[in-house]
Amino acid sequence: MGEWETGQQPWVRQRVKRASQALPCYFCGSNTAMLSDHDDDRDTGRVELYCDNQDCDAREVVILVLRDGAGAHDRADVQALHAVDAGSPTIGLLPTDRASQP
Repeated sequence: MGEWETGQQPWVRQRVKRASQALPCYFCGSNTAMLSDHDDDRDTGRVELYCDNQDCDAREVVILVLRDGAGAHDRADVQALHAVDAGSPTIGLLPTDRASQP
């Protein structure tokens, strides 16, 4: 497999569309991962997977590609992850609600 380039479909989408077999889950290791019904193949910077193993702790997985061109950090999902990592107390608040935060 070659290196992924901005705008290309991630390999997982290419492999799943070519074969009907499931992929190894990144968390439980079972060959039960597949593209989620919520996956949008127009979004080359995000892949949504579903693990069909009932014992898996991570049944729904979202993979974000940060090297998705110059605008990757402008994506709302990437900004939300940065806020979570930074421990922001204003996550999920509307701008008007943030004004009342200390």
